[in-house]
Amino acid sequence: MTEEVTTTLSKIEALRVIPHQSVAQFKRSDRPVPEIARLLDVKYVVDGSLRQNDGHVRITASLIDASRNSSVWSETFEGDRRDAMELQRKVALAIAQAVQVKLTPQDRARLEPTRPVDPEAFDLYMRGTRARYDANFTGDFTDATRYLSAAIAKDSGFAAAYAGLAFIAVFGGITMRGSST
Repeated sequence: MTEEVTTTLSKIEALRVIPHQSVAQFKRSDRPVPEIARLLDVKYVVDGSLRQNDGHVRITASLIDASRNSSVWSETFEGDRRDAMELQRKVALAIAQAVQVKLTPQDRARLEPTRPVDPEAFDLYMRGTRARYDANFTGDFTDATRYLSAAIAKDSGFAAAYAGLAFIAVFGGITMRGSST
């Protein structure tokens, strides 16, 4: 989910968003937030959690002002798992509003609401995204490819799953239908 919200935030031109892979090194770090922010050269740090229960998703996000090491905004977003992509969009828009970024018409177009996604496809996509992230360190994209392909089989219109496979094709060296990378 972190990578997805990061990707959504990066669609906003006025924000400089640090790639998830650069931030991941601090996931289990005991370094204080101001130090991490200084190392990443950022003013704000987004923290959050995701909880799923049956068909329900809850995303809690907070924005931390690194110089003061204090929360300046926090909100909880809830909805049906089919609407998880829409919840991510809402989180990104709320964060942009919290840092007082003015959205351009182009930003708004890039952040248009997405269609509902089959919950099983979304779960497979999340597993595939996690496996893809892990594969960035191991070089083995087999599980990521399997999960993302299964997500597409469940929901053939799920664009994010296709994008995940495309990422693997470009950076992971998989072979896609008759072509090699």
